[in-house]
Amino acid sequence: MIRYQGHAPHTITLDGYPAAHRAVLEMQNTDMLPKSTKLRSSKYLNNLVEQDYRGIKSRIRPMLSFKRFNSAATILAGVELLHCIRKGRFALSRSQV
Repeated sequence: MIRYQGHAPHTITLDGYPAAHRAVLEMQNTDMLPKSTKLRSSKYLNNLVEQDYRGIKSRIRPMLSFKRFNSAATILAGVELLHCIRKGRFALSRSQV
């Protein structure tokens, strides 16, 4: 993810899983991540992710009989995009030229 993003994140928030913390520290030691990257831990990170996903799940439930994978992926991406726009995580003004 870091390789494709183009720049290293300023902070990384992880749950309490020790292997993930070790992996980030190892990436900092091998210079894959800058040493200035802050590592934060959130005890309830999974709860936040699940809570955010609940709104998407409620919109998808009536559409669960998808016939093809490609159409399902397109519809799910659109539903997630609408959810991000509604929550203010996707600014339309930045993408317009």
